[in-house]
Amino acid sequence: MNLTPVRILVSLGLALLALASPAVAQETEPPRILVIDVQQVMQQSTAVDAIQAQLDERRQEFQAELKAKEQEIREEEQALARQRSILSKEVFAQKRKELEEKVALVQREVQTRQQQLAELQQQGMGRVNEALVQIVQEKAKTRDADLVLGKGAIILVRAEFEITEEVLAELNKRLPSVELPAAQ
Repeated sequence: MNLTPVRILVSLGLALLALASPAVAQETEPPRILVIDVQQVMQQSTAVDAIQAQLDERRQEFQAELKAKEQEIREEEQALARQRSILSKEVFAQKRKELEEKVALVQREVQTRQQQLAELQQQGMGRVNEALVQIVQEKAKTRDADLVLGKGAIILVRAEFEITEEVLAELNKRLPSVELPAAQ
């Protein structure tokens, strides 16, 4: 077997590395980990409840407006149907077209309002998420944690690693409510 100086050095280096690895592994500390149940925090947050209540109120207001507009269109449609026999085809077609345009306008308004509500929800939840991340960062720094995991990825965790209740209490203290901007 031909042992060149390079092969000898590589073999010697690998042997030293194998011997040194357990010592290096023993010197490093295990990571300090915290666990949070973000879903629980969001479900129990007073700010999230406030956002939902405001959105529900705005949806109900819009539903009332929409119901009135639908009733108006229904009445116009019934009146047009009663007038069909006395109107000329051209006049009837024109009135029918105007009614269809009114329906299309209401449909666009529904889509616009739905988009506005979705944007409002995103804005509100964005504020909650910002506060949540800030609180989690503070807890991680205070406890000198290397890693914060979501509880959804964890099957079992010791109580001292769990920060859900602490974070929820701090979030409810710092951000008890979120006021959504007025409707446009």
